[in-house]
Amino acid sequence: MRRINLRAASLAAAAVGLVVAAAGCQANTSTDDTTDPWCGKKIGIFGAFSGPNAGLVLPARDGAKLAFKEYNEANPDCPLELVEYDTQGDPDQAGPFAQQVVADQDFLGVIGGHFSGETDATIPVYQGGGVTMISPSATRLDLTGRSGVTVFHRVVGHDGTQSAAIGKFLKDNDAQKVFLIDDGTAYGAGLTEELIKVLGSDVPYEADKIQEQQTQFDATVAKIVAAQPDYIFYAGYVREAAPLFRQIRAAAPCGCAGCLRSAARIVCLGEQVSVYTSNIYGSGSDAFEQASNMFANAERLLEQCGMAFSDVIRTWIYLREIDRDYDALNRARRQFFRDRGIERRPAS
Repeated sequence: MRRINLRAASLAAAAVGLVVAAAGCQANTSTDDTTDPWCGKKIGIFGAFSGPNAGLVLPARDGAKLAFKEYNEANPDCPLELVEYDTQGDPDQAGPFAQQVVADQDFLGVIGGHFSGETDATIPVYQGGGVTMISPSATRLDLTGRSGVTVFHRVVGHDGTQSAAIGKFLKDNDAQKVFLIDDGTAYGAGLTEELIKVLGSDVPYEADKIQEQQTQFDATVAKIVAAQPDYIFYAGYVREAAPLFRQIRAAAPCGCAGCLRSAARIVCLGEQVSVYTSNIYGSGSDAFEQASNMFANAERLLEQCGMAFSDVIRTWIYLREIDRDYDALNRARRQFFRDRGIERRPAS
């Protein structure tokens, strides 16, 4: 092999910010003048250090930076260098960086990849160069156990372990129908595929795919509304997840088309309909009148959605002068619910 046999031990300790010194990378304490062969060498780390999915990766990178800092302070005569490669999670960007690493004899190994796609794309390069990989977070099942691949290792469970836990949760909670969404990436598609195996015929499901960098999800939202699932499962990255779930919440199924969209969000999952609203207030000459009108305005909004205050399970009420006006609010609230014959009032 063209690299020293110690590279795997030194790299394993660096992965995900584990203490490098614990891997045996401490300065030579023998009485002779022999320098440890890893002194002055490099370990690479690659992943999405910028871009919309960086938040998933930066904690691992920062942990590794701290570990190297502490090791180098404790071992000034035998330093190690951590070299960062920002791939933005893109397999096409990860490939050229991998070529740079294997061409440099000073690299002991790399921490990465963080995402399954970039990991899959670079395993052949690092295998060809004899460079050990330790992944903090790439979970696709088939990244390990490949014939002839000896350089790749990971410190997390794979999609098989994740899907087993998710499937158990859904079954334990008596899921009647699940809607599965994945983003088509090596991670998202792989995890969804494994979950489908776990669900089998025990839990009915429907599925749909979105794409990376997609921003409008009308077709997927329409399918969810039509399916009426009681659980939605998403496998993918946050860049698409945030707008997707905003659009799911903004959809107004279950006959709520007449609701005041600017004032409320209506979410329907199976037979459960949830209305989320805020900034409802009432006018009046004093706190009692203002509170009474606030409840009346909220009631009108609920009626537009085919609901009543008897359906409400929780309210949050904010008073600017709570010490002064709390008694007036309580009187208005008691009178409002008493007049409507509602004995079980929502939590507040």
